[in-house]
Amino acid sequence: MSFTELLSEKKPAILKKWFDSILDTYPSETADFLKKQKDRFANPVGSTIYGGMDSLLNSLLSNDDADTISKYLDDIVRIRAVQDFTPSQSLAFIFRLKDAVREETADESNARDFFIYSPAVAGQDKTQMFSCSYPPSAKTFLLPF
Repeated sequence: MSFTELLSEKKPAILKKWFDSILDTYPSETADFLKKQKDRFANPVGSTIYGGMDSLLNSLLSNDDADTISKYLDDIVRIRAVQDFTPSQSLAFIFRLKDAVREETADESNARDFFIYSPAVAGQDKTQMFSCSYPPSAKTFLLPF
């Protein structure tokens, strides 16, 4: 099984962990509302964030180009940018994906042997990539942004 297949299999759990970790950055009352309210009209923020995360992860697993990936990032960043977050806090959700992937694949004995690389980053400067080293291996999980 490839690392991409492993991530695809664990995608629902990764999304849940990632979403919960993002909601942890909000005040507790807000986070509770965003978690519990499933109606996209009553909770457009939670719906847009979750939908953007889902599309972003699908896009990464499908090796979509950087423009497609940027569109999904933009949906989430725009919401967080107008809220009470600093610029670095607005973008920190990206790095929380790394933690969710690590947590969900920690029990997979062969996970550290895998490596995913998107053609969208081929030839691009390394600063345009989000790197996720997978301990204890030196392999890297690269996400283009």
